[in-house]
Amino acid sequence: MKNSMILYRRDMNVSYIIAALTGMVFLIVGAVVLNPIGLVPSGREMGVTIARIYTDTFGAWIFPVIIAGGVAALFSTVFTYFDGQAKVFEECCVRLKTSWDEPKTRKFIHRGFQVLWVIGGAAVMFGMPKPIVVVQVASVLALVFSPIIYWLTIKAIKDGFKTEEEREHMPSPFMMGLAWTGTVGLALISVYVLAMMFVFT
Repeated sequence: MKNSMILYRRDMNVSYIIAALTGMVFLIVGAVVLNPIGLVPSGREMGVTIARIYTDTFGAWIFPVIIAGGVAALFSTVFTYFDGQAKVFEECCVRLKTSWDEPKTRKFIHRGFQVLWVIGGAAVMFGMPKPIVVVQVASVLALVFSPIIYWLTIKAIKDGFKTEEEREHMPSPFMMGLAWTGTVGLALISVYVLAMMFVFT
């Protein structure tokens, strides 16, 4: 377990660093490249504008590379969610009803959720005149529930690390403070965004 925790923390730290660097790159591109030439893309224009920056800089040959990267990113995201959400749903079910905690039932729940996932996704794509509404609703729900999920994560860490070996891997007080700061900040942002959407419109 100790080795697994070390590898897990190292993986998370590398992921955070890469995410921070990527965010900084996009911020610099927006501030240094897009804003001076009057390009402030939003919504569907974002991908087209980014592709245009690359094609104007490197030539038309780079466009297939951009498309391939976009497809790879979308595929990996969908693949991860397709398997990950089913596993989380399966685990939640067997914890709520312990009699289901056996291999055959677990497999049925897992596969059943994946089938519903495919049917639901197809219904959204082909059955709704404006699928963007689903994305907007999902974004609002994610914003609302994120502070709750963050709080539950903090609570799970504080209450779940009980043994002395587990306590060795507890986040430092500084990291816990950052976690609480992020949770409270996200809650305030959620209230502000919802107020701007539904109260001050």
